[in-house]
Amino acid sequence: MMLWKKGMRVVAGAGILAAVFAGTAMAAEERTKITSIELIIDSDVQVGDESGDVSVTTNGSNYSIEDVEIVNDNGEWSSGDVPQVAITLEADSDYYFGTMSSSRVKLRGDDAKYIKSRREDSSSTLIVTIKLDELEGSLDIEDVAWENDDSTTARWEKSEGGNSYQVRLYRGNSSVGETVTTTNTSYNFADRITREGEFYFKVRSVGNDNKKGDWFESDYIYVDEEMLEDIRAGHY
Repeated sequence: MMLWKKGMRVVAGAGILAAVFAGTAMAAEERTKITSIELIIDSDVQVGDESGDVSVTTNGSNYSIEDVEIVNDNGEWSSGDVPQVAITLEADSDYYFGTMSSSRVKLRGDDAKYIKSRREDSSSTLIVTIKLDELEGSLDIEDVAWENDDSTTARWEKSEGGNSYQVRLYRGNSSVGETVTTTNTSYNFADRITREGEFYFKVRSVGNDNKKGDWFESDYIYVDEEMLEDIRAGHY
């Protein structure tokens, strides 16, 4: 009889636990699950800015956006940077967030990609992390000129989106030698100037994914016999 009573106690205990779990499950099911979300992204983060602003709105119902934070804003934005944004959403009182994935998070507006998400506060809070497109600065180049009227050194200002530069030397309408690639913002053409005449150069910026900007042209310098002799003597 004692064994039977113990068995009854075990069965009764299991029944109580089952009832507790069933009650918990029923309590959770009283809220409606949110199975997908829609976010509209608007970013003005630009190369050269020390900060940036990303706004996020939604046409979805049963939840709202509580916070938007750029998580890798560590100073001035440079070409090639990829801003990451954490978006905090809160479900309405009778709703909760289900597990999210890239297929369940619809992103519209400015190009962005889903990275990850996590739920907090009994799934009433959802934090979605996305990344924006890689930043690209302008490939325009300013102040393209010779160092001075009697110089063989070409100079130009650094472009926002440039990783390197292609430079060409011209005498009259003809190019002199091959195109030079450099990461500097200057180049000395002394070894290519072997004749008298009018010389100028062109330069263009090369950015991410080998994207090339427009050619920018310098003014002319005239190399006479005296200057040519100095070049040959290694004075430039």
